[in-house]
Amino acid sequence: MFDFLRTGQIGFVHLFYLNLILSIVIIFFQRRDPRTVWTWILVLNFLPIIGIVLYLLIGQDYRKSKMFKMKTLDDRIRKAAIKQEDFFTSNENIMNDSYAKEYQRLMQYNLSSGGSLMTMKNSMDIFKDGNDKFDALINDIKNAKEILKRMNPNQKINYHTILTKLISDWENKDIRPKILIHSCCAPCSTYTLEFLTQYADVTVLFANNNIHPKAEYVKRALVQEEFIKKFNERTRNNVGFIEDEYKPMDFYKAVKGLENEKEGGARCTACFQMRLDIVAKKAQELGFDYFGSALTLSPHKNSQLINTLGLEIQEIFDVKYLPSDFKKNNGYKRSVDMCAEYDVYRQCYCGCVFAAMDQGIDLNEYK
Repeated sequence: MFDFLRTGQIGFVHLFYLNLILSIVIIFFQRRDPRTVWTWILVLNFLPIIGIVLYLLIGQDYRKSKMFKMKTLDDRIRKAAIKQEDFFTSNENIMNDSYAKEYQRLMQYNLSSGGSLMTMKNSMDIFKDGNDKFDALINDIKNAKEILKRMNPNQKINYHTILTKLISDWENKDIRPKILIHSCCAPCSTYTLEFLTQYADVTVLFANNNIHPKAEYVKRALVQEEFIKKFNERTRNNVGFIEDEYKPMDFYKAVKGLENEKEGGARCTACFQMRLDIVAKKAQELGFDYFGSALTLSPHKNSQLINTLGLEIQEIFDVKYLPSDFKKNNGYKRSVDMCAEYDVYRQCYCGCVFAAMDQGIDLNEYK
């Protein structure tokens, strides 16, 4: 009996000290609201065992782990700053340059107070307003190599805004460029043509080796050509039409090894690249100012990827890529309306056999 009481007494003492330690931790080592501190102290003292369990389950601030990681990063920067400051102090000849001498105290102040490291051989462009920024961006678009260097791979760019600024540049210079636009189908060309023909002379290139079966390819090509004829009659435009040779084996070679990729994945990337290559080559051959694609009208296609590929391909050929995101500004909605106005056939799958299989479409109906 006495042993039991003694064991209980020892357990109570241990519990008391544990509660005391937790209380000290909460009060002195954690930055919490005073009301929260008092709440946990009362819970720990009036509900000893339950209070400890509750504190371990819901009382810990797990966000601290992120703070510790940030602190580690800050420590590294601080150490680098101290190291650089010591280097400047012990190597005064570094500051022989008159410009460096002028700002020596400022550099050392930034190092000691804010841990701001000094870097050299940098260049900076200062833009005083948005127009200057967009002008620089358009110049970068014209030179894909530069823009790809400056772009963050994860950064999303509004290519419709870039296109409208580019159009403004055409208007200011009183030029009407010639554009060869790739079209995957008539629906995607609807709003694309309505928009672009206001500012440029446009020709559609129907180059889609991915479409299967051949009967579907032939149908889409005929529908595309028929829509352009109607569009020209109603709008008094003169949009040209070129149908490329149908080479389905080129598509299968391009996506070899990617047959089991999900729709929208690496297989689609290879397909986009194949078709953009074709339109760029044809645009250069026929002397167009720009090449582009109506694929960016579709909300089901990755316009960021398509534009990135177009900018890369621009480097290979002597013709500029036209950045676009035609679905923006209600472009896709307008295309649906135009399909109804022109009675345009709207297919129910992208075109390739793999997309049809993914959607469970019976291709026997399309033969």
